[in-house]
Amino acid sequence: MQKFVIILMLLLFPAGAFANVCTDYLSGLYSENYNENIEISPDKRERTDKYEDKINNEFISSVVYGKGYLKQKNRRRQKIMYFCTMKDSKTPVWGYVFPR
Repeated sequence: MQKFVIILMLLLFPAGAFANVCTDYLSGLYSENYNENIEISPDKRERTDKYEDKINNEFISSVVYGKGYLKQKNRRRQKIMYFCTMKDSKTPVWGYVFPR
């Protein structure tokens, strides 16, 4: 019975993958724009809010935001806040990084 409850909880609340997908997307975006390897890592404070509406003919299912760190080569890591709109649990549409 306990295994069944755990499996049910994992199926009902799959939001843990959002932050990794969001930060991977932002890392790739910023690495491409600045032509260097930039790593964005989440802190333990990320949140996912259900949005479920259209923005410019694109359906957005949720918004992921949180605090984390931006790491660049030969520089100290910076504290940041990040924001991502998600089409579904694995497809980011847009994202942005704010300094803290």
